[in-house]
Amino acid sequence: MDVEEEVQVTTTVQSTHNEQVDIVTGEHAKEPVSLALMSPTEDEASGSLLPHYRFMNDSLAATFASRTSHFEALSGIILQEHNFDSAFPVDNYIQEEVAVVGKVALDERDGARELMLHSVHADAPTHALLNLSALASYSVFPGQVLALKGTNPQGREFRATALYEPSMLPTPPATKRVVRSGAHESVVLAAAGPFTASSDLDYLPLQKVLKHAANVKPDLLLLIGPLVDSNHSFIRSGEIDVTYQELYEEQCERVEEFLSAHPTVSVALVPSLRDIHHRYHVFPQPSFEYPRTAIPNRLFLMSNPCDWWMDGHTKFGVLAEDVLRHLSAAEIGKRDGSETDDRMTRLLKLMLKQRAFYPLEPAAPGVNIDTTHIERNRFSDELPDVLFLCSELKPFVKEVEGVLVVNVGRASKGKYGTLAHISMRMPQEEISDNAQVRAARRVDLLRME
Repeated sequence: MDVEEEVQVTTTVQSTHNEQVDIVTGEHAKEPVSLALMSPTEDEASGSLLPHYRFMNDSLAATFASRTSHFEALSGIILQEHNFDSAFPVDNYIQEEVAVVGKVALDERDGARELMLHSVHADAPTHALLNLSALASYSVFPGQVLALKGTNPQGREFRATALYEPSMLPTPPATKRVVRSGAHESVVLAAAGPFTASSDLDYLPLQKVLKHAANVKPDLLLLIGPLVDSNHSFIRSGEIDVTYQELYEEQCERVEEFLSAHPTVSVALVPSLRDIHHRYHVFPQPSFEYPRTAIPNRLFLMSNPCDWWMDGHTKFGVLAEDVLRHLSAAEIGKRDGSETDDRMTRLLKLMLKQRAFYPLEPAAPGVNIDTTHIERNRFSDELPDVLFLCSELKPFVKEVEGVLVVNVGRASKGKYGTLAHISMRMPQEEISDNAQVRAARRVDLLRME
C-alpha cells in the first residue's frame, strides 16, 4: 500500500464496546496533553533520564538487600491479609500444620525439575522442596512470593495443603483525579514495534501509524519499541549499509516532522531491550537518548517500564517486554475444572498480585535484570488504570480488578499490524467514583491493512 493513500483500519480486532468503532477525525479545540511521570529519576518536563543515572553498579550485598526488601514487603502483606501471626522457617522439621512464606523457584539438574521454596529467616536464606500435590488447583511461577499452610515432616520437603497470594493493589482513588476545565474526549493511540517488515527496512508500518495518527489526531501517540529491532533479519545477518544509530535517527526525524505538522498531538517513546541502537540493554531500562541536544516540545522520552498520569484523570502504565509469553512458558499449575478465569486473565492476576511489571525470577533469556534500579519494576501504591503490554500472543483487551489491560500486539507482524485506540470521555464535573472513570473509557484494537 502507498503510504500516501488513506490507511485502512476498518477491521476492529476487539473492542470494549460491542458496536463497530467510530473513529472521529479532524482537529480538536484543545491544548497539548499534560503528562506527569511517576519515576523520581526522570525529568518530569521531558521524560529524559538525568545525567547521574548509573546501572550494573550493585554489589552482591546490595542485590541481596534489594530482592529481600520486596520479598519482606510482600510477606508482611500476605501475613496481615490472612491473619497469620508469623511465618515458620520453611526448612524446619514440623509435623503440625504451620504457615510459611517463601518465593517459588525451579531447580533443574540432571534432567529433573523440582519445585523449591526459598525464604529468609533471621537474615539467613533457607529453602526446601515444595510439594503441591495435595492441592486441587494451583498456578505458580519462579519468583512468585506466596504463603502456604502445610507440614515438613522430614525437614527437607514442605507439603502444602493451602496456598495464599497477596491481594492486588487498588487503582487510584477518585480523590486523586482532576478534570481539566472544558474537558473533551481524551484519545491515546498506541502501537508497538517492530515498525518495519521483516523483508525490508523501509519502516512502512511506522509511516502507516503516523498517517493514521494524522487522521485521528489523538492527544497522545504512544510508540513502544523496538524502533531498531535486533531480531530483524537484515540486522541479524549484517545486511545493512547504515549504522543502527542512523536508522534510529531517521525514525526520530519522521516523528519530528509529525510533531511539526500536528501541534495539538504529543508523542511518547518507550524503548525495548530489542532496540539494538540503545546503549542500555538492562531492565529496568532508561529512556532513549535523543540524537539532538534539544528535545522537541511535546515529545516525551520514557523508561521501560514506566507509568504516568495523563491530564490528572487517568494513570497509564507501559511494559515493552513480553511478560505474558514468558509467564506462560514458566507457569506450573494444575486445574480441577472449577476455574472461571481464562488463561490470559489468570496470567495477568499472577503478575499484578506480585506488584511488579515483570515478576519472573530468574528472568527469561534476553531480559537482563539490573537490581540497581529494580524499584522501577515495581508498582507504587496503586495500579494503573490502563496497562499497555506488548506480547507476541494474540492482541486483547481485558479488565482485571479495575485495571484495563491492553496487549497492543505489533505494528508489523505478518501481513497485518495492530494498534490500540483508547478514548476517555471524562465528566465535566468532579470525579466522585472510579466507576465514572471505567464507564468513560473505551479501547478498540484496530488492524492496519
